[in-house]
Formats: sequence, structure tokens, C-alpha cells
Amino acid sequence: AVSTQSTGSRLLIVASAKKFSMGNQPGGVSQADFQKYRSQTHLSEDELNKIYEEWKETAKSTKEIDKKKFGEMIEKVGLLDNVPRIAQEKDLPPAVIRSALIDEMFILFDNDQSGKISFDEFISGVSIMLKGTETEQYEAIFRWRDKNGDGRLDREELYESIKHTMKAAKKMIDSSMTHLKKTKGVEGANKVKALLESWNDESNIHAFVEQIFQTADKDNDGSISFDEFKEYVESNPAWLDVFKQTRRM
Repeated sequence: AVSTQSTGSRLLIVASAKKFSMGNQPGGVSQADFQKYRSQTHLSEDELNKIYEEWKETAKSTKEIDKKKFGEMIEKVGLLDNVPRIAQEKDLPPAVIRSALIDEMFILFDNDQSGKISFDEFISGVSIMLKGTETEQYEAIFRWRDKNGDGRLDREELYESIKHTMKAAKKMIDSSMTHLKKTKGVEGANKVKALLESWNDESNIHAFVEQIFQTADKDNDGSISFDEFKEYVESNPAWLDVFKQTRRM
């Protein structure tokens, strides 16, 4: 082991970077990559090393991971630690909450929308989920909605993102009906299901989009800028729930 006292912190970083290196293996991370992660994320040296060891074990020699392996990875780094608490609060089965969080985080991590997660994307996502600033959180939830990457949300982009969210919520309830019938009774469970079905109605989603535009589109130019989106979310903090649900208490 390299001592910070005997050689200085610079050599400690270099030694840790060497630990990251996997030579010519496809999933390898270079010294330059390690130094980039140290400077551009909120993760400590020890956290980076631990995450990389878990990545090697999970990803093997591949450069990217699918949703199944992504779920394994975020569980290993602690992003699913709050599942039992959330399940109790929402009165839903833990397995349903776990699946929903994996789906939502996968979208947030998948910056290039390729359907796979690279190590770069994973490190960046973990940093934001665990220690990110509010601005970074706003940027993350804005970015996946901004499908064409022009820095603004039009009605179609907002509609598609809300439709996705409503569909995910309905999936959670549909998967929880047996549980809900036990805890709320058949009538109560069916009321919850009917509510989610109404939220998924296209006309209701379009109405919600218009409601958001009336509030958020301050300059009435037919699109929502990042600053306008941030201001809207500040007044509607439920949009940031995924970050609250995954952070350590």
C-alpha cells in the first residue's frame, strides 16, 4: 500500500489509478479515466475503487451492461437500500418498488439513450444519485426528457415523458393488486387501479402537459427552457423523489 504521509497525495492517486487499470481488457479503465472521475464527480477515491471492483465482477469483459446487470450494480452500491422503507410507506410490495426504481434510474443513467450503461455513465449517475447537487439533479431529470438535446422541452417531449411516468405507475399498481386487495380490500384496490387508469388516459396526459406549460413557459415561446423547468420543479418537488428515495438516510 502507498502511504499518503511518505509519498504525498499525488502518488496515492496514481497508485489508485493503477489499481483501476485492466490492461487490454475491453472493459478497462485508464489512469486518465480515474483522474477524470476524481475531478468530475463527488465520489471519493475509496468509493471509486469499490465501484470499479464491483463493475469488473458484474460486467466481466464487456464495456456496457444491460438493465439486469444494472440492477445488480445499483444494489451493490447501496442505491436500493431504502426499498423496504419505501415499500412500507407506499403500501406496495418491495419487489415492485425495486423494479420501479431500477427502471427509473436506468433512464437517468443512460445519457446516450443506447439501452446500455457504460462505466462512465454509471460513475456519473452514482455520483449524482448519492451526492449530486440540486442543479445536477434538475439537469438529470431534464436531460432524459429532452430527447432531441436542444436544451428545451416541447409539448411532444413533455407528453412522452409524462406518458412514460404514468405507464410506470400503472405497472406498479397492476403488479401490486394481490397485495392491495389484502391491505385495502377489493373495492379499495380497484379504486386505486381506476385512478391510475384515468391518469394514463391520453386526454388527461395532454391536459396535464398544457397545465405545466401554462405555469412553466414564462416567455410563451412554446417550449420550456432548463431554467423554466428548474423553477417549475422547485415548486413541484415530487419530480425529484427518485433522488430522495435512493439517498442514504
